[in-house]
Amino acid sequence: MDDWMDNQKWQVEHCFPAITMRGGEEYSGVLLEAVSGVLKGALEPQAALDAVAKNWEEITDRYGRQGQIESWNSLKAMYSPAVRKWLGF
Repeated sequence: MDDWMDNQKWQVEHCFPAITMRGGEEYSGVLLEAVSGVLKGALEPQAALDAVAKNWEEITDRYGRQGQIESWNSLKAMYSPAVRKWLGF
C-alpha cells in the first residue's frame, strides 16, 4: 500500500488532471489521435500540431470562447506547482 500511495503522490505532483471542462474529451481525443499518428509515423509532428490547433480552435468556438477561457483558468489553478512550472504558468 505504501508503494501505491507513493505512486499516487508522484502523479498528483507531476501529472496534470484530465481536462474536465466542456469539450474536454474532444480536446483530449484530438490530441491523442495526433500523438498516436506521429508515434506510428503516419503524421509529421508539425502537421499534427497544426491539426490539433485547428481542431481545438473549432471546439473552443463551438462551446463559446469566453466560457472556455474561464473554465481553463479555473482548471489550471488546480495543477500542482511542478506541473504549472513545467507548463509555464
